[in-house]
Amino acid sequence: MSRSSRYTASVDDKGRVRFPAELARALQWLVGEKVALLFLLLEPGRYRVIPLSAGETDAELGRLRTAIQRLEERPAQDDLLDFESASVALFPSRLVEGVASSHGPGWRITLPREAVAFGFFSGEERNVLLQLTDGLLEIFLPIAVRRAHAIPLSDLLGELE
Repeated sequence: MSRSSRYTASVDDKGRVRFPAELARALQWLVGEKVALLFLLLEPGRYRVIPLSAGETDAELGRLRTAIQRLEERPAQDDLLDFESASVALFPSRLVEGVASSHGPGWRITLPREAVAFGFFSGEERNVLLQLTDGLLEIFLPIAVRRAHAIPLSDLLGELE
């Protein structure tokens, strides 16, 4: 399989995504009946799916987890008009635990509820793009696909050169 492969998949009303056996086989860390995962929000609508076991040993994810823990342990603010930015307040939602489950010939994961509940899908648009890159799965929700395709090709070619 190439360094990068793409698939499309549908998302049901509960945020579950089934993906084909071919993709599951390429993700060598999908073994057994269930695998604990981390969903790392890279940018709006784009998640990197990491096996929890790998996330426990990665130094950068360790830094991220430590920052989230410090943020969640901070004492409540006394002044009602003193508040943190939305980016800081929602920082813990950048790294969410989840589970992948064996489902028929393939596997199924459930997207973080924030991805389903807060407008990343519109109307009947219930598809995602799944991309396998260097042994990890990335999930692109419609908002991320639209943003990526909104960049003029000439600008993108200049950036890649």
